[in-house]
Amino acid sequence: MCIRDSNIPFQLRLNTDPFIVMQRITKGDMDFGLTLAQQRMIGLVLLSIGCIMVACVGVISFILYKIIQGFRESSAKKEGGSMEAMLPFNNNNSGGNQYNNLAPPQHQQQYPPQQYHNPPPQQGYVQGPPPPPP
Repeated sequence: MCIRDSNIPFQLRLNTDPFIVMQRITKGDMDFGLTLAQQRMIGLVLLSIGCIMVACVGVISFILYKIIQGFRESSAKKEGGSMEAMLPFNNNNSGGNQYNNLAPPQHQQQYPPQQYHNPPPQQGYVQGPPPPPP
């Protein structure tokens, strides 16, 4: 048998070599994931989608509010009254609404004015300056 002289390249590496450490960390894939620019782009896209979704909810809420408000106003016009006439405990008797009879009764009791304007005299003392000392 004849053995020829051949050049076989080989390298010796330590266990702490960065290439070996990278293979161990990435489990042989040699891929560390997304770059910083890719992560920022994904973040901006997701943030934009979130803002659009919040805006859609706001617009839908506003449209529903306007529809309900228009329905209430048209109901009030059909009954011949205003929005205030539809509210319970309304002192306005115009409009012929059924809720006008629910107003709370007015208190008719009158109190004498002197009861609140003049304080009662103190007990045991005569009004006026104190007597002179003896």
